[in-house]
Amino acid sequence: MTFVQDTRDLIASRMITTKDTGRFAWLRKNTGTAAGGGAASAKSILDVGCFDGEMFKDHPPAMYMGVDSFGGRKTNRILPEQIESVKHAMRGRRFVISDAGFLPFKDNTFDAVVCAEVLEHIWAPVQALQEAVRAAKNGGIILITVPDEFNWTAELTPFAHYGHMHFFNDYTIVSLIREAVGSRVQIEEFIHDFCGFVFYYVKLRKGT
Repeated sequence: MTFVQDTRDLIASRMITTKDTGRFAWLRKNTGTAAGGGAASAKSILDVGCFDGEMFKDHPPAMYMGVDSFGGRKTNRILPEQIESVKHAMRGRRFVISDAGFLPFKDNTFDAVVCAEVLEHIWAPVQALQEAVRAAKNGGIILITVPDEFNWTAELTPFAHYGHMHFFNDYTIVSLIREAVGSRVQIEEFIHDFCGFVFYYVKLRKGT
């Protein structure tokens, strides 16, 4: 079987097409995040490209770690006032300033690694995904969301958003996963959401 046919078969067997509104709800459900925090099912999260961490504001702070370059990769510097602004937005939650391709964490550390609207923004998505899988525990999950701008309407200005370096369709997102981590992960969920801004949600499970 060729790589192309194998990839098509995998997509056909895993993809769910929906018009749900909830990529954030999907991320929270898969990380055990509950309103008010303190959920017994909460997983330890590494939120790659966290920005202000708003998506997981209800996650128990002790179970959360954010990481972002906060623009430093582009400018080679981060102003002190930027750091203070992030600290204020994080409201006591932990975060580090780092590049997604060089995560400063030991192997097998987190129950869940989240890359939500990150891979389209960075120079080396393969390296970033390799690092995400490395930081996840054996048996842990990696949650990815990326836009599908090929299916955006003209009103949403596809291919014109500042900072988008990569554009994904069914084939390229699966190819990226296979190039980056091969058989070390299993694709558990592959969702194509056609509500407004069209997105892919992908849930990977790291092997034990």
